[in-house]
Amino acid sequence: MGRRVIAELPKGDDLVLFSEDAGYFYYGDRAVDKDLVAAVRVLINGSPIAAATSRRLAREAAEHPTRFDDRPEGIARDRWDVAIESVTGLTLVECGAIRERVSQELARAIFDAIKSDIDRRNTA
Repeated sequence: MGRRVIAELPKGDDLVLFSEDAGYFYYGDRAVDKDLVAAVRVLINGSPIAAATSRRLAREAAEHPTRFDDRPEGIARDRWDVAIESVTGLTLVECGAIRERVSQELARAIFDAIKSDIDRRNTA
């Protein structure tokens, strides 16, 4: 399909792909138009720890700062997610709460790919 796989995310007993092509990011069957991405944020336990925003769409990114309520996981684990804010809505990419930094690495790979695209569009 001409897509580059960025990460394979655990979802129950399955894996969900996060991928991209020239115009879109894909989270499973959800497509996010790259040209409409206003911001991306890495969340740990629902709180943002890193962010990148589009200069072209800065107003949309500022209107709805991302924050999610923490969900107790039963065992003390950090939950990693990536929030993609676009003009058309929010996509929450759940990277999981796997120990030994796996979830953190998945979140970072997704964030870095989206941030690179935002940076490229900011300088265009």
